[in-house]
Amino acid sequence: MWFNTLAMEAAGVDRSFKDNPPEAFFDRTKDGDLKGVANEGAVNPFIYVLPPIDTEVRKIAIMKLVDEALEKGVTMYGDAYVFEHDLKPYEELHKEGRIRHHNSRLRWKSRINVAMNASQATAKPCLNS
Repeated sequence: MWFNTLAMEAAGVDRSFKDNPPEAFFDRTKDGDLKGVANEGAVNPFIYVLPPIDTEVRKIAIMKLVDEALEKGVTMYGDAYVFEHDLKPYEELHKEGRIRHHNSRLRWKSRINVAMNASQATAKPCLNS
């Protein structure tokens, strides 16, 4: 994830953040300054200070991703870095019959696998499973 100094201030992140590869680390200069790229768990401080995103907005974003993937021939994707609040839009889309998904919960984070029906590939945000 890319970030700037304003995001660093909001998240309380500075060059003293202790890297813990491979779980959480930043790209750094030779002098140890942050270069503006957070990797893996190092994105967490930024995620926690983001304003909440409405479930309907998340559903629209998911369906745009699904439609674009289908247009390119991709019929399944996985998101291995999903938090509890990320699950609701997937669950609602699944109940609405617009996606099929498999959810595997791993301690504090989850993994989502979404399967799309390639015969329904359209630019419209609506799929039948």
